[in-house]
Amino acid sequence: MHIVIDTTETFPDLLLKGPNFVLLRSYIARNSAKLIVPSLVVEETINHYREHLAKHVKSAKAELSTIEKMMTSDKAIPEVEIDEVECVIEFRSYLEKQIKWLGGEVIGFDKVTVNSLLSRSLERRKPFDGEGRKGFRDALLWETVLHEIIQLQGDGAKVVLISKNSNDFGQNGFLADDLKRDCIAAGICGDAVTLYNGLSIFVEKEIKPQLEKLDAIFRTIQEDGEFHEFNPTDFFLENEPSIRIEINSHLRGRSVLSQVSPVYDTLRLNELETMFRDWEVADVWKVDGERIACGLDFTIPAKIECHETKKGYYPDEDEVFSHEWQEEFVGEAKLKIGMIAILSQSDGSVEDFEISDFDVEFGSEWRR
Repeated sequence: MHIVIDTTETFPDLLLKGPNFVLLRSYIARNSAKLIVPSLVVEETINHYREHLAKHVKSAKAELSTIEKMMTSDKAIPEVEIDEVECVIEFRSYLEKQIKWLGGEVIGFDKVTVNSLLSRSLERRKPFDGEGRKGFRDALLWETVLHEIIQLQGDGAKVVLISKNSNDFGQNGFLADDLKRDCIAAGICGDAVTLYNGLSIFVEKEIKPQLEKLDAIFRTIQEDGEFHEFNPTDFFLENEPSIRIEINSHLRGRSVLSQVSPVYDTLRLNELETMFRDWEVADVWKVDGERIACGLDFTIPAKIECHETKKGYYPDEDEVFSHEWQEEFVGEAKLKIGMIAILSQSDGSVEDFEISDFDVEFGSEWRR
């Protein structure tokens, strides 16, 4: 089996070391599968790293400049001294090693021709859009899978494509019809390629059922509220700053925005009620060595800011002027957050964690 990942999976976890990648590595080792990372994904991931690094360095310099202006003494403020070019070079080397550690390899697109991409574009076939203009990178990714994996494997081809891009690749485990026809034309069954709209979904459906469940540790956490050093409530409170960042990332998703109203431009966490004990253990699994994975479900009251851009028109003699402004609303909400934490079985220390599932229930009352 070849497991191909898209940039939708590398962008949220640039170091490829979060819990889902840890679980993916254990799955690949047990099932003789191979992780495939197209070179396009590698280059896009490196570029994303470069942009984020530059953004955060700029932000850090601005913050330090503000602090310096606030100082009433001549005390020196340290400068941000980061060689961004060198950091990107080091990241490229790290990424290549991490892919190998995960049991993967990078493949190029030497067998993809300009003619095949041009034909796909002119025929308006997915992953291109209905006008055949947008979707070049996704088309290149798919053509890479088609020519560098599927056609070489022939009848025995079994490919898993992991991408959140459901508009162009397909959804609910099924490829778009155009891509199925490509598989049939290549001499394999149209169902030889299985699509998963996110690594977390692949982990949930394929990896977790294979893992050994540790029922004794599950009961200990659920009944006693802790396991060695690990206490779910303390864990959440200690990591609240980074959890808030992830929550805001999820709130920016279209699926969440549409639950409130299509007119809202952005949602942002206003207040998170941290005095809670409403959590449950989903399961505890054996990963490898002494590492275990703990699934946790938190339900947390919160207040969410909604920002809506409005536009007004003002006639003035023979002209009409427009003016845009933001209106802000704050409302009650209940966050339902599923997490995976990688723990040490010997002492319960947390190696890493990430939000694996996110949902929000909005209250009926909102105020300006």
